[in-house]
This record gives sequence, structure tokens and C-alpha cells, in this order.
Amino acid sequence: GKAQDKSVVFEFHRHLPQIAAAPWPKPPVELRDGSATVARVAAEAPQYSVLYFSCHGKVSDDSHDLMAASQLELAEGSLLSARDVATWKLHADLVFLNACQAGRFRLQARSDVNGFVRAFPLAGARSLIAPLIYVDPQMAGDLAGRFFQAWLAGASKAEALRTAQLATRRKDASKGWAMYCLVGDFL
Repeated sequence: GKAQDKSVVFEFHRHLPQIAAAPWPKPPVELRDGSATVARVAAEAPQYSVLYFSCHGKVSDDSHDLMAASQLELAEGSLLSARDVATWKLHADLVFLNACQAGRFRLQARSDVNGFVRAFPLAGARSLIAPLIYVDPQMAGDLAGRFFQAWLAGASKAEALRTAQLATRRKDASKGWAMYCLVGDFL
């Protein structure tokens, strides 16, 4: 369908050229800086098969609502919570969150999975890639660029992530490359 031919990139760091250089079937659509408001992202996200966020992420200790505690900082400091995302109706094959702690969540019980790891699949995304810890923006951009190059060239999501992690590992000693998780469909 229409959603399968488009890709969208939400960008806050300077590594967008690495992502855009991947062999996309059509050039990615970008929401940058002031245009990446929570309302606009929520309105446009359901149109795309790939969502890429590069922004600040956090897991707030202040919120009693575990889904609201996982947050992405968008335009002008506005916060997009996992609680918000869980209400979306997505058609995304892949969501890549290149935001610190975007794959992390607070536990209430050992069996509870919450945060973005729960929200994006509930919203309809088939797969989610996100880091569990704080990551260096340059390393994060390198890893994402390598991932998209491999995935769009035909590797499965799992193979592409492994390829990107191994290549980034050789270049970056910080261990941030190892903290990315893939949830959902790995093909």
C-alpha cells in the first residue's frame, strides 16, 4: 500500500546525511527542529513504513505512570511519551529510535514490559530498534547509517543490526554499539 513506499526521518543531530545516503526507494521525508512537534509527528507517523527518530530520550523517575515515564524530546522541548505512542495507529515495518535510553523502561513487576518497547508494537509497528543506555550521537549516527545501508540492500533487520554493530564496534570503543536491541519482527 501507500504506506509501504515512504520513509520518514525525524532528525535532531547532524548525522542525517548518513541515513539519507542509504539506498531508499524514495528520498526520506524529514521533520527537523521546530517542525517536529508532538502533534505533527503524531499526525504524520501513520503514513510511513519506516520511522527514524534521532533526539533526546529519557526515562523519568517522576512519573507514576510507567508508560508516561518513557519520553522522547521533540521540538522546543515538547515530550512524546510511550503512553502517547500506544494510542497511534501505525503501519510501520520498522521504528528506529536513536535516542538515549529509548529501549529502557521502569519495571513495576518482573513480567511488565512498558515504555517504547511496548508502545510501538501496540501502535502497530512490526519492529523496533532502540538503545538501552545513553549513546554518543556520532556513534549512534554511524550505527544507524550502517544499519540502513545493509537493511535496504536486502539483509534482514537482525542481520543488518549485527553488521552495523560489528562495524561500529571496530571504530568505537565506547560499547554503545552493543546496547541496541531489536524487538518484534527480525526479518
